[in-house]
Amino acid sequence: MGEKANERIDVDGVLRQSSEIYRESVLKLWILAIILLAPAQVLSLLLDGPLTWWIPMLVVLPLEAWLIAAVVKLVLVETTQIGPGPSVGSLLKSALSCLVSMTVLSFMAQVAISIGVVFLIVPGVFLAVIWIVAPPALVIEKVGPFDALHRSFELTRGNRVRILPLVLVFLVAEALSLGVGFLLSDMPALSNVFGTLYSVIVYPFVVIVSTVLYLRLSGD
Repeated sequence: MGEKANERIDVDGVLRQSSEIYRESVLKLWILAIILLAPAQVLSLLLDGPLTWWIPMLVVLPLEAWLIAAVVKLVLVETTQIGPGPSVGSLLKSALSCLVSMTVLSFMAQVAISIGVVFLIVPGVFLAVIWIVAPPALVIEKVGPFDALHRSFELTRGNRVRILPLVLVFLVAEALSLGVGFLLSDMPALSNVFGTLYSVIVYPFVVIVSTVLYLRLSGD
């Protein structure tokens, strides 16, 4: 059993458990990420032009949402089941059921957080903190995007200061990644390779942390 909602969360414990799940499932996680994220990077490289840059974005968001849902389901199984975990194929198939809702949630959250970060920084960080467990809430509780955001808001109440360092680390890592991508902008192929490697290695871990945090905050 996890910790009761709104009780003090053990952030170190969240990171230890997340790291353990990542190590045990790293190959499966990387395969999932490569299958879902690499095609979008290739498409970005092929359609890198003033009139076609937006097309890859239509592909990236649903594929990222698919990966999030698949990783959440993997963590859920890994924390409740003894024995071999699900296959990559079964994870992809089961995650399809919430693909549309997760895509909408990802779009809403990314737009709101990005606007907050660009203009005042603090509002964007605050939104990232209060919505950090919205994706696993959507998948596990089978709710819609708005209910998932509200559920995350409620679950993080009383623990937001402790969650803040986690979010800051993730945001700084993302900012550094974007910075490297900008420096490599004159070499599109190399920039896309770096972006793919970063996403494959880091993105699944971020989702694992979010899911473990949800499970502990919700008491599951």
